[in-house]
Amino acid sequence: MLNLLTTMKIGLIGSDNLVHFIADLIKNADGLEITGCYDDNYAIARDFATRYQIIRYPTFEALFRYVDAVVINLKSNDALGTVENCLKHFKHVFLINAQYLRYESYLHLEKIAEESNVKFYPVFGINLGLLLNDIATRRNLLFINISHTYSSNQGIYLKGNLPALILQDINLILTMANANVKKVHAGGWGLDQQGTGILNVKLDFDNASSSNLLISNVGKKEELKAVFYFKSEIIQIDCTDYLIKQSCKDYDDNQQKAIDYKFTDNELFLQEFKLFRTSVQNNLLLNQIPDNKYKSIRVAHLIQEKINHLTSSPIFY
Repeated sequence: MLNLLTTMKIGLIGSDNLVHFIADLIKNADGLEITGCYDDNYAIARDFATRYQIIRYPTFEALFRYVDAVVINLKSNDALGTVENCLKHFKHVFLINAQYLRYESYLHLEKIAEESNVKFYPVFGINLGLLLNDIATRRNLLFINISHTYSSNQGIYLKGNLPALILQDINLILTMANANVKKVHAGGWGLDQQGTGILNVKLDFDNASSSNLLISNVGKKEELKAVFYFKSEIIQIDCTDYLIKQSCKDYDDNQQKAIDYKFTDNELFLQEFKLFRTSVQNNLLLNQIPDNKYKSIRVAHLIQEKINHLTSSPIFY
Protein backbone atom coordinates (compact mmCIF):
# COMPACT_ATOMS: atom_id res chain seq x y z
CA MET A 1 0.00 0.00 0.00
CA LEU A 2 1.33 3.41 -0.92
CA ASN A 3 1.88 6.10 1.67
CA LEU A 4 -0.20 9.26 1.23
CA LEU A 5 2.95 11.27 0.53
CA THR A 6 4.39 8.78 -1.96
CA THR A 7 4.41 9.52 -5.68
CA MET A 8 2.56 6.83 -7.62
CA LYS A 9 4.69 5.55 -10.48
CA ILE A 10 2.58 4.83 -13.56
CA GLY A 11 3.27 2.60 -16.55
CA LEU A 12 1.32 3.07 -19.80
CA ILE A 13 0.33 0.16 -22.03
CA GLY A 14 -0.72 1.17 -25.53
CA SER A 15 0.22 4.41 -27.26
CA ASP A 16 -2.85 5.64 -29.14
CA ASN A 17 -4.46 9.08 -28.95
CA LEU A 18 -6.44 8.37 -25.77
CA VAL A 19 -3.35 7.19 -23.92
CA HIS A 20 -1.60 10.40 -25.05
CA PHE A 21 -4.52 12.29 -23.54
CA ILE A 22 -4.21 10.45 -20.23
CA ALA A 23 -0.43 10.85 -20.23
CA ASP A 24 -0.83 14.64 -20.42
CA LEU A 25 -3.19 14.54 -17.43
CA ILE A 26 -0.84 12.43 -15.33
CA LYS A 27 2.18 14.53 -16.30
CA ASN A 28 0.53 17.67 -14.90
CA ALA A 29 -0.94 16.09 -11.76
CA ASP A 30 0.65 16.20 -8.31
CA GLY A 31 1.72 12.87 -6.85
CA LEU A 32 1.72 11.01 -10.17
CA GLU A 33 4.71 10.14 -12.33
CA ILE A 34 4.91 8.38 -15.70
CA THR A 35 7.77 5.91 -15.38
CA GLY A 36 7.62 4.12 -18.71
CA CYS A 37 5.54 2.66 -21.50
CA TYR A 38 5.12 -0.53 -23.48
CA ASP A 39 3.54 -1.19 -26.86
CA ASP A 40 3.71 -4.12 -29.27
CA ASN A 41 4.67 -1.67 -32.01
CA TYR A 42 8.29 -0.70 -31.39
CA ALA A 43 8.22 2.50 -33.46
CA ILE A 44 5.05 3.84 -31.83
CA ALA A 45 6.35 3.08 -28.34
CA ARG A 46 9.69 4.71 -29.15
CA ASP A 47 8.03 7.93 -30.36
CA PHE A 48 5.70 7.94 -27.35
CA ALA A 49 8.63 7.53 -24.94
CA THR A 50 10.56 10.31 -26.67
CA ARG A 51 7.63 12.73 -26.45
CA TYR A 52 7.16 12.22 -22.71
CA GLN A 53 10.82 11.63 -21.91
CA ILE A 54 10.17 8.25 -20.35
CA ILE A 55 11.59 4.75 -20.80
CA ARG A 56 10.28 2.42 -23.48
CA TYR A 57 10.36 -1.07 -21.99
CA PRO A 58 10.81 -4.05 -24.33
CA THR A 59 8.48 -6.39 -22.38
CA PHE A 60 5.62 -6.36 -19.87
CA GLU A 61 7.86 -7.91 -17.27
CA ALA A 62 10.48 -5.17 -17.57
CA LEU A 63 7.80 -2.47 -17.16
CA PHE A 64 6.25 -4.17 -14.12
CA ARG A 65 9.51 -4.01 -12.17
CA TYR A 66 9.44 -0.21 -11.96
CA VAL A 67 5.79 0.84 -11.62
CA ASP A 68 3.08 0.79 -8.97
CA ALA A 69 0.15 0.92 -11.37
CA VAL A 70 -0.66 0.53 -15.06
CA VAL A 71 -2.99 2.51 -17.33
CA ILE A 72 -4.49 0.40 -20.13
CA ASN A 73 -6.76 1.55 -22.94
CA LEU A 74 -9.08 -1.35 -23.70
CA LYS A 75 -9.99 -1.44 -27.40
CA SER A 76 -11.66 -4.85 -27.38
CA ASN A 77 -12.06 -8.01 -25.32
CA ASP A 78 -8.71 -9.09 -26.79
CA ALA A 79 -7.04 -6.94 -24.13
CA LEU A 80 -8.48 -9.08 -21.35
CA GLY A 81 -5.28 -11.11 -21.18
CA THR A 82 -3.20 -7.93 -20.83
CA VAL A 83 -5.28 -6.78 -17.85
CA GLU A 84 -5.01 -10.23 -16.26
CA ASN A 85 -1.24 -10.19 -16.73
CA CYS A 86 -0.91 -6.84 -14.96
CA LEU A 87 -3.06 -7.88 -12.00
CA LYS A 88 -1.20 -11.18 -11.62
CA HIS A 89 2.06 -9.20 -11.51
CA PHE A 90 0.66 -7.35 -8.46
CA LYS A 91 0.07 -4.05 -10.29
CA HIS A 92 -2.93 -1.80 -9.78
CA VAL A 93 -4.87 -1.29 -13.03
CA PHE A 94 -6.71 1.81 -14.29
CA LEU A 95 -8.68 0.52 -17.29
CA ILE A 96 -9.93 3.01 -19.90
CA ASN A 97 -12.89 2.12 -22.17
CA ALA A 98 -13.86 -0.68 -19.82
CA GLN A 99 -17.44 -0.60 -21.12
CA TYR A 100 -16.44 -3.11 -23.79
CA LEU A 101 -15.93 -5.90 -21.25
CA ARG A 102 -18.73 -8.27 -20.32
CA TYR A 103 -19.99 -8.41 -16.75
CA GLU A 104 -18.47 -11.87 -16.23
CA SER A 105 -15.07 -10.47 -17.25
CA TYR A 106 -15.34 -7.75 -14.60
CA LEU A 107 -16.01 -10.35 -11.93
CA HIS A 108 -13.10 -12.46 -13.18
CA LEU A 109 -10.67 -9.51 -13.10
CA GLU A 110 -11.90 -8.34 -9.71
CA LYS A 111 -11.27 -11.82 -8.31
CA ILE A 112 -7.69 -11.77 -9.63
CA ALA A 113 -7.18 -8.27 -8.18
CA GLU A 114 -8.43 -9.45 -4.79
CA GLU A 115 -6.14 -12.47 -4.84
CA SER A 116 -3.17 -10.23 -5.74
CA ASN A 117 -4.21 -7.56 -3.19
CA VAL A 118 -4.24 -4.81 -5.84
CA LYS A 119 -6.91 -2.45 -7.19
CA PHE A 120 -8.77 -2.85 -10.47
CA TYR A 121 -10.47 0.41 -11.47
CA PRO A 122 -12.55 0.35 -14.69
CA VAL A 123 -13.48 3.63 -16.41
CA PHE A 124 -16.28 3.94 -18.93
CA GLY A 125 -17.55 7.09 -20.59
CA ILE A 126 -18.19 10.33 -18.76
CA ASN A 127 -18.87 9.89 -15.04
CA LEU A 128 -21.22 12.82 -14.44
CA GLY A 129 -21.89 11.64 -10.91
CA LEU A 130 -18.49 13.05 -9.95
CA LEU A 131 -19.73 16.54 -10.85
CA LEU A 132 -23.02 16.24 -9.01
CA ASN A 133 -21.97 15.22 -5.51
CA ASP A 134 -23.73 18.20 -3.97
CA ILE A 135 -27.01 17.14 -5.57
CA ALA A 136 -26.50 13.44 -4.81
CA THR A 137 -26.31 14.16 -1.07
CA ARG A 138 -29.81 15.69 -1.05
CA ARG A 139 -32.57 13.71 0.60
CA ASN A 140 -36.08 12.81 -0.54
CA LEU A 141 -35.40 12.13 -4.22
CA LEU A 142 -38.63 10.87 -5.76
CA PHE A 143 -38.01 10.38 -9.48
CA ILE A 144 -35.27 10.67 -12.12
CA ASN A 145 -35.94 11.22 -15.82
CA ILE A 146 -33.03 11.04 -18.30
CA SER A 147 -33.16 11.43 -22.07
CA HIS A 148 -30.05 10.53 -24.08
CA THR A 149 -30.27 11.04 -27.83
CA TYR A 150 -27.54 9.97 -30.23
CA SER A 151 -27.18 11.46 -33.70
CA SER A 152 -28.66 9.39 -36.51
CA ASN A 153 -25.36 10.01 -38.35
CA GLN A 154 -23.31 8.17 -35.70
CA GLY A 155 -24.28 4.78 -37.13
CA ILE A 156 -25.31 3.41 -33.73
CA TYR A 157 -27.39 0.25 -33.36
CA LEU A 158 -28.88 0.27 -29.86
CA LYS A 159 -29.11 -3.51 -29.65
CA GLY A 160 -25.54 -4.11 -30.81
CA ASN A 161 -23.50 -3.11 -27.75
CA LEU A 162 -26.03 -1.64 -25.37
CA PRO A 163 -23.98 -1.68 -22.12
CA ALA A 164 -21.31 0.51 -23.72
CA LEU A 165 -23.99 3.05 -24.70
CA ILE A 166 -25.90 3.25 -21.42
CA LEU A 167 -23.29 2.69 -18.70
CA GLN A 168 -22.67 6.39 -18.06
CA ASP A 169 -26.44 7.02 -17.84
CA ILE A 170 -27.02 4.08 -15.49
CA ASN A 171 -24.07 5.18 -13.34
CA LEU A 172 -25.56 8.69 -13.07
CA ILE A 173 -28.95 7.28 -12.08
CA LEU A 174 -27.50 5.00 -9.40
CA THR A 175 -25.30 7.78 -8.04
CA MET A 176 -28.27 10.12 -7.67
CA ALA A 177 -30.74 7.50 -6.42
CA ASN A 178 -28.32 6.22 -3.76
CA ALA A 179 -30.42 3.07 -3.40
CA ASN A 180 -30.52 -0.54 -4.54
CA VAL A 181 -32.33 -1.50 -7.74
CA LYS A 182 -35.43 -3.51 -6.93
CA LYS A 183 -36.76 -4.17 -10.44
CA VAL A 184 -35.69 -3.52 -14.04
CA HIS A 185 -38.17 -2.88 -16.88
CA ALA A 186 -36.95 -2.52 -20.46
CA GLY A 187 -38.45 -2.32 -23.93
CA GLY A 188 -38.07 -0.56 -27.23
CA TRP A 189 -38.61 -0.21 -30.94
CA GLY A 190 -36.21 -0.63 -33.88
CA LEU A 191 -33.29 -1.50 -31.63
CA ASP A 192 -31.48 -3.38 -34.40
CA GLN A 193 -31.83 -0.53 -36.92
CA GLN A 194 -29.70 2.55 -37.54
CA GLY A 195 -31.38 5.92 -37.00
CA THR A 196 -34.77 4.56 -35.87
CA GLY A 197 -34.16 2.95 -32.48
CA ILE A 198 -35.80 3.87 -29.19
CA LEU A 199 -35.10 2.16 -25.86
CA ASN A 200 -37.01 2.84 -22.65
CA VAL A 201 -35.73 1.63 -19.26
CA LYS A 202 -37.50 1.99 -15.93
CA LEU A 203 -35.74 1.22 -12.64
CA ASP A 204 -37.55 0.78 -9.32
CA PHE A 205 -35.50 1.28 -6.14
CA ASP A 206 -35.86 -0.13 -2.65
CA ASN A 207 -36.42 3.35 -1.18
CA ALA A 208 -39.66 3.77 -3.21
CA SER A 209 -38.06 6.12 -5.76
CA SER A 210 -37.80 5.29 -9.47
CA SER A 211 -36.17 6.42 -12.69
CA ASN A 212 -36.90 6.48 -16.40
CA LEU A 213 -34.20 6.39 -19.09
CA LEU A 214 -35.02 7.03 -22.75
CA ILE A 215 -32.27 6.24 -25.29
CA SER A 216 -32.65 6.91 -29.02
CA ASN A 217 -30.50 7.24 -32.14
CA VAL A 218 -32.77 9.58 -34.09
CA GLY A 219 -31.34 13.00 -33.19
CA LYS A 220 -29.44 15.62 -35.17
CA LYS A 221 -26.68 15.62 -32.53
CA GLU A 222 -25.92 13.86 -29.28
CA GLU A 223 -27.84 15.31 -26.33
CA LEU A 224 -28.16 14.31 -22.69
CA LYS A 225 -30.76 15.86 -20.40
CA ALA A 226 -31.71 14.88 -16.87
CA VAL A 227 -34.39 16.00 -14.42
CA PHE A 228 -34.28 15.13 -10.71
CA TYR A 229 -37.55 15.45 -8.81
CA PHE A 230 -37.05 15.96 -5.10
CA LYS A 231 -39.71 16.39 -2.45
CA SER A 232 -39.23 20.16 -2.34
CA GLU A 233 -37.53 21.05 -5.64
CA ILE A 234 -36.78 20.10 -9.22
CA ILE A 235 -33.26 20.15 -10.66
CA GLN A 236 -32.75 20.10 -14.44
CA ILE A 237 -29.40 19.38 -16.07
CA ASP A 238 -28.54 19.76 -19.76
CA CYS A 239 -25.21 18.12 -20.52
CA THR A 240 -25.18 18.93 -24.23
CA ASP A 241 -21.92 20.48 -25.36
CA TYR A 242 -20.33 19.79 -21.93
CA LEU A 243 -22.53 22.37 -20.22
CA ILE A 244 -24.46 21.61 -17.05
CA LYS A 245 -27.48 23.84 -16.52
CA GLN A 246 -28.74 23.41 -13.01
CA SER A 247 -32.04 25.11 -12.35
CA CYS A 248 -33.77 24.64 -9.02
CA LYS A 249 -37.40 25.44 -8.39
CA ASP A 250 -38.69 25.40 -4.84
CA TYR A 251 -42.31 24.28 -4.64
CA ASP A 252 -43.03 26.45 -1.60
CA ASP A 253 -41.87 29.91 -2.66
CA ASN A 254 -41.91 29.26 -6.44
CA GLN A 255 -38.41 30.72 -6.74
CA GLN A 256 -36.07 29.63 -9.55
CA LYS A 257 -32.28 29.60 -9.37
CA ALA A 258 -30.03 28.90 -12.35
CA ILE A 259 -26.40 27.77 -12.21
CA ASP A 260 -24.45 27.06 -15.41
CA TYR A 261 -20.94 25.64 -15.56
CA LYS A 262 -18.71 23.99 -18.14
CA PHE A 263 -16.84 20.74 -17.67
CA THR A 264 -14.27 18.83 -19.72
CA ASP A 265 -13.07 15.27 -20.25
CA ASN A 266 -9.78 16.32 -18.63
CA GLU A 267 -11.53 17.33 -15.44
CA LEU A 268 -13.49 14.09 -15.22
CA PHE A 269 -10.61 11.75 -16.05
CA LEU A 270 -8.44 13.52 -13.49
CA GLN A 271 -11.14 13.07 -10.84
CA GLU A 272 -11.42 9.39 -11.77
CA PHE A 273 -7.66 9.00 -11.41
CA LYS A 274 -7.72 10.72 -8.02
CA LEU A 275 -10.34 8.21 -6.86
CA PHE A 276 -8.17 5.41 -8.17
CA ARG A 277 -5.15 6.77 -6.34
CA THR A 278 -7.16 7.20 -3.13
CA SER A 279 -8.38 3.60 -3.29
CA VAL A 280 -4.76 2.42 -3.69
CA GLN A 281 -3.31 4.62 -0.94
CA ASN A 282 -6.02 3.84 1.61
CA ASN A 283 -6.54 0.22 0.54
CA LEU A 284 -10.21 0.87 -0.18
CA LEU A 285 -12.52 -1.46 -2.04
CA LEU A 286 -14.18 0.07 -5.11
CA ASN A 287 -17.55 0.02 -3.37
CA GLN A 288 -16.06 2.03 -0.48
CA ILE A 289 -15.41 5.10 -2.63
CA PRO A 290 -18.15 7.34 -4.10
CA ASP A 291 -18.83 5.32 -7.21
CA ASN A 292 -21.36 2.78 -8.52
CA LYS A 293 -19.40 1.14 -11.30
CA TYR A 294 -20.06 -2.51 -10.54
CA LYS A 295 -23.74 -1.95 -9.80
CA SER A 296 -24.00 0.00 -13.07
CA ILE A 297 -22.29 -2.77 -15.03
CA ARG A 298 -24.63 -5.39 -13.61
CA VAL A 299 -27.77 -3.33 -14.32
CA ALA A 300 -26.61 -2.49 -17.86
CA HIS A 301 -26.13 -6.16 -18.67
CA LEU A 302 -29.48 -7.06 -17.13
CA ILE A 303 -31.06 -4.58 -19.53
CA GLN A 304 -29.11 -6.12 -22.42
CA GLU A 305 -30.45 -9.56 -21.47
CA LYS A 306 -34.01 -8.25 -21.41
CA ILE A 307 -33.87 -6.76 -24.91
CA ASN A 308 -31.82 -9.48 -26.64
CA HIS A 309 -34.95 -11.12 -28.03
CA LEU A 310 -36.70 -7.90 -29.09
CA THR A 311 -37.40 -7.18 -32.76
CA SER A 312 -38.72 -4.06 -34.45
CA SER A 313 -42.06 -4.54 -32.72
CA PRO A 314 -42.72 -2.35 -29.66
CA ILE A 315 -42.40 -4.43 -26.51
CA PHE A 316 -42.16 -3.37 -22.86
CA TYR A 317 -41.95 -5.66 -19.87
